[in-house]
Amino acid sequence: MPANCGGEREHIRRAVESLRRLTGERPFGWYCRYAPSENTRRLVVEEGGFLYDSDAYNDDLPYWVQVGDKPHLVIPYNLDLNDGKFATAPGYGSADDFAKTLIESFDVLYEEGAGAARSLFDRHAL
Repeated sequence: MPANCGGEREHIRRAVESLRRLTGERPFGWYCRYAPSENTRRLVVEEGGFLYDSDAYNDDLPYWVQVGDKPHLVIPYNLDLNDGKFATAPGYGSADDFAKTLIESFDVLYEEGAGAARSLFDRHAL
């Protein structure tokens, strides 16, 4: 095991506990805001309570990977449809701009979804 695994494992444990304390339940998904390490996905799977992680930007659709002997769901993070564009220029000018983008994107994905799965994800569907 690489030397930094213990520290990362502890950070994951502390994050889970903090969110459990604040919200009354543990998180079901994991996303490393600032780039996962080469060990992150394995550590998330070993932690045992996550249904998925979003530490990927490589696809529009969720997909399964094998982590050790366990299947693990990856739901790629969407850089287009999130509120991060409020923080960087030339992002959204208003909440209405953001809402319009979300609604129009939903409408397109809903229409496309009639023939194939799209990347509209509901964690409660797992």
